Amino acid sequence: MLTVRLCAAGLSFVAFATALIIGLVAENDYVTIVTRALSAMAVFYVLGVILGHVGQVAIEQSFERQKEAIEQEVKNEFDIEDAELVDSVDADVEAEPSTRVQRKPARDVELVGSGV
Repeated sequence: MLTVRLCAAGLSFVAFATALIIGLVAENDYVTIVTRALSAMAVFYVLGVILGHVGQVAIEQSFERQKEAIEQEVKNEFDIEDAELVDSVDADVEAEPSTRVQRKPARDVELVGSGV
């Protein structure tokens, strides 16, 4: 939720400052400048909340996809059937060397044109 509030606060600050500067350059009176700046700040705060929420959801979904891909890669590499990766890694570290999870053997790679 912090990301949403930071995005909203940042956008609203930029809108407020921009409206103040434009109002001063246009030589408007004080009440008009402040009214427009506060209105711009309110509108951009709402816009910032919406954009911040969309960004946060996108980041969370991307994180979950990456996490699932890494878990699947580890499962494939170590032939693990369940999703208890952390427990299996902890148990592997504490286990005797002879009972540790064995990695799949690496595939033979043939070097083409190397003369080896």
